[in-house]
Order: sequence, then structure tokens, then C-alpha cells
Amino acid sequence: MQSILNCLLGAVEGIIGQSHFINLKM
Repeated sequence: MQSILNCLLGAVEGIIGQSHFINLKM
């Protein structure tokens, strides 16, 4: 259960990081 939550949090952080990086480039 804990590992699943960590995986979900990691995926969300990755998506947010990518979108923020794209926004900075634009």
C-alpha cells in the first residue's frame, strides 16, 4: 500500500515537474 502511494506521488511529481519545465521553456 505504501509503495503504491509512493509510486503515485512520484508520477504526479514527474508530471508537475515536466509541465513546469515546459512552462519555463515557453
